[in-house]
Amino acid sequence: MTTKAKTKKQGTALILRTCSADLTSHGGFQWPDKIGAVVEAPDWKKDNKCGHGLHGWLFGQGDHDCSSTVGDADAKWLVVEVGLSDLIALGGKVKFPRCTVRHIGDKASATQFLIANEPRAAGVAVIGATLQAGDKELCQVGAYGTATAGYWGTATAGYKGTATAGDAGTA
Repeated sequence: MTTKAKTKKQGTALILRTCSADLTSHGGFQWPDKIGAVVEAPDWKKDNKCGHGLHGWLFGQGDHDCSSTVGDADAKWLVVEVGLSDLIALGGKVKFPRCTVRHIGDKASATQFLIANEPRAAGVAVIGATLQAGDKELCQVGAYGTATAGYWGTATAGYKGTATAGDAGTA
C-alpha cells in the first residue's frame, strides 16, 4: 500500500477507481505505480461518451458495473485527484483528461483514504467501503462494502455488500 495524505487542493475532487493487479485497465492502459504521478489520457475526447479518457467514481459513488475489476480479490484500488472543471458525468462514473495519483492500495486502504481526505464522500455510498455506526445511527456503503450499525441502528450495503445491525436495528 502506498499513500500520500491530505494533499487535495480546492477546486478538485477525489475519484475512486480499480485496475488489474498489474495496474492495467480497459484497453491495456497502464497506470503508474507512483504516488504523485500525473496521468494523461492519450486518447482524450471531450464528449459525454464512454471511452477516450480516464474513468472512475466521483467521491467513490457510482455504478460498480462500470469496472471489470471491482470484484477481483487482487485488484489495485486507486484514488486520484481531478480538477472539478475537467469532470464529465457519464451516468454511474465520470471521465477526465488527466489526474494525479494520490493513493494505490487494496479496497480497504483506498476507501479509507478517500473517506479521510474527501469530505463529500461522507454523504454517499462509497463502493467497497467498510463503515461502522453506533447505537441509533445510520451507515451506508456501496457495492462490495460492509456496513455495521449498533442497537437501533440502520446499516445499508449495495450489491455483494454486507449489512449488520444490532438488536432492534435494521440491516
